[in-house]
Amino acid sequence: MNTNNNLAFTLFCLITIAYGILSLALTTRRLHDTNNSGWWIVGTFIPFRIGDIVSIYVFILTLWPSRKNKWRQS
Repeated sequence: MNTNNNLAFTLFCLITIAYGILSLALTTRRLHDTNNSGWWIVGTFIPFRIGDIVSIYVFILTLWPSRKNKWRQS
């Protein structure tokens, strides 16, 4: 029974790590689509509610009408 729990936990950890990496890549790509730096993502990892404020700001940046974009025709 303990072997099944270890296998399930390992599988869960691998899926969580894969999801996290893909999520960071997608968020960085969306920030680049709005002509913002992908480094804004690093600010979301700051502790003590500062990261939450940065996360909200990054979310608003992705919703803002984009400026002239070299990858997409406006």
